[in-house]
Amino acid sequence: MRNINKIAFAAGVVAAAFAAPAWAGVELANPSSFNGAEILFNTPDSITSGNQLLGFTNAGHIGYYFQGTTITGPGGTTGTALASAGGGQAYLTAAGYSTNHYPRLTGMTYYRQDGGTFNNTEFKLEDLTDFIRNTSLAVHLYAWDQNNVQHDLGLLTLGGDNRFGIIGTNGDSITRVSYVVTGGAIGRHKQTRLDSLTQSAVPEPATWALTLFGFGTLGMALRRRRQGEPLRRLRLDLPATI
Repeated sequence: MRNINKIAFAAGVVAAAFAAPAWAGVELANPSSFNGAEILFNTPDSITSGNQLLGFTNAGHIGYYFQGTTITGPGGTTGTALASAGGGQAYLTAAGYSTNHYPRLTGMTYYRQDGGTFNNTEFKLEDLTDFIRNTSLAVHLYAWDQNNVQHDLGLLTLGGDNRFGIIGTNGDSITRVSYVVTGGAIGRHKQTRLDSLTQSAVPEPATWALTLFGFGTLGMALRRRRQGEPLRRLRLDLPATI
């Protein structure tokens, strides 16, 4: 009976351990479900050219800094000078860029002006150029959470809509987003949106079932163990009377 109880107890511990949901603090997500405020560069406080641009959300007027890397052509000179579109349009380019021409962007980083966090974000990339033919143009995405822990979100091939979404899950939030272009360059970074709505991961039904099985097995094993043990007399060692 003791061996059976030990086996049941061990099985319950293993089941409960594996049933614990594995949530990533920051991860990729489908941006179609986001409803964030868009960053524009049309206010008196905006910085629209230079090595560090400053835009503000169209709701709440929260400032965000943008820093990027640029290149003048295949094998050309690199730089950091950026420019935003006139008229308040929500896109950024390398300084001096025009459609289908250089200079172009090879990377971008953005974060809140006040050092705060956001819960999800999206952006879109346009006007793509390969440096090396027959290779994939891609972006390597990174994000940092509220504890300044970097999350490597992977190397993503460009093509199609080229809209990316990132979300903080399980109560985590985002402080900074960055990407590096590989195999080429891009013309425009546009439609940066951010949302303060907290979204947390929900365990799958199978996870709930495994959790219940684990705790049920543990409870059954403990009950059997208690029923099989004789009652022990409580002994109190009292101090001698003075």
